[in-house]
Amino acid sequence: MKTPSIFEKIELATYWFDALGVRLLEDKNLSSMLGKYKTEIETSHRLMNELEVVEICRICATSTPNAGCCGAGIEEWYDEYLLLTNLLLGQSIPTKRLADSDCLFLGTSGCSLMARHDFCINYLCHRIKNKLPQENIDRLTQTSGQELFSYWQIELYLRRLIPKLLSRG
Repeated sequence: MKTPSIFEKIELATYWFDALGVRLLEDKNLSSMLGKYKTEIETSHRLMNELEVVEICRICATSTPNAGCCGAGIEEWYDEYLLLTNLLLGQSIPTKRLADSDCLFLGTSGCSLMARHDFCINYLCHRIKNKLPQENIDRLTQTSGQELFSYWQIELYLRRLIPKLLSRG
């Protein structure tokens, strides 16, 4: 069985959003989980900005040739549920790369998605580890863990809810 390409996953996520988006957003449990998740993302991003991690990543991703963390192919790790979550959060999904060597989701100031893959949230390269004291790395790990847990709950819920909604038409 062939693994779907990122464009096929984007197409499926977009189909789900077009067909079910209103009903998904009206679901009180999902709406609550999305609100909590958005808060967790904002908390993580605030801490990453405070610790200058966003700037380190932005410089590396946009200035370092073939930057591994945001290089072409990383987007293939994303699945249709994470892409759908971005759409539910009001985020558009890019379909054109800045450069052939870049992740599809890399924008001019870093990642253009709100809901990101766990690697994109958790990975701390040597540049970051060399700059931050261990206590700040620990803070980042705890904060990103909360963000990841919130998304995990959403994904599990979507995996149960989408088939039910599709079967009802």
